[in-house]
Amino acid sequence: MNKRHTLLFTLMLVCCMTSGCAKKAIDNQASNDNIRTVATTTLKHAFNQSFNSGHFIETVQSKKMKQDSSMTALFKPDLVNIKYSLNQGNKVNSEQFWLNNNMVYILLPQNKGKWIKNTNTNDKFSPDQIFNRFNAKNFSNLNKVMTNKAKIKISNGNYIFTYSKTDTSAWRSVNNLVIDALNTPGSQNMNLARAVKISEPTKINFVYIINKHTNKIVRIDLAADFVFSNDYTCSWHAIYDEFGQHDTLAIPQNIVKSAFDIRKQK
Repeated sequence: MNKRHTLLFTLMLVCCMTSGCAKKAIDNQASNDNIRTVATTTLKHAFNQSFNSGHFIETVQSKKMKQDSSMTALFKPDLVNIKYSLNQGNKVNSEQFWLNNNMVYILLPQNKGKWIKNTNTNDKFSPDQIFNRFNAKNFSNLNKVMTNKAKIKISNGNYIFTYSKTDTSAWRSVNNLVIDALNTPGSQNMNLARAVKISEPTKINFVYIINKHTNKIVRIDLAADFVFSNDYTCSWHAIYDEFGQHDTLAIPQNIVKSAFDIRKQK
């Protein structure tokens, strides 16, 4: 083969290789776009239904405040069971709640194992502050972040949405969840709320896992580090899982029957 033929052959080979690479890149982009379209559509249809019942874990840690809090819960739209603990220095406070649309049942250490009950609208209790974190409608802003900005892939039969940038809009989308986490269940500190709303995130990692065959949410994992009031650094972590596995959740009858009605003291 002479030099001219060799040169032509080389050019043809390069063109074929380049064309193949370009086609592969186009195919990959089309595949990624299709995954995003299907995954985000699935998310929109799956979200509300998945929140019919579930399990929840949340922790907040602050070395500067010398404070760690943790909450575990089982939930339905009209019923929540919570176990909450707050470690502050050498002091540990704990509470247990059953909360429905009408009443709140509370177990405090000082009550020595005796449950008390009250209406859920008494002047020292805010039921929305608890119910809000289990209401699918309150995730609309976060869902916009996850559908528009998260990376999406398929793994083990699931759509995996991952967002890990410290974007302000992403942080604002979970502010109310974080504010509720920093407060004792059922109470609100407005100064704390204002401080968190203007705080800055230093790390964000949000993950949604949705089963592509059942079109149901498997897990929501939300984590963020942030600084507020110019000095306090906190780590917040919340997990939602076991969706649809607690539809029969109910307040135990022994608690309903034996709880002391605090209104009788008024």
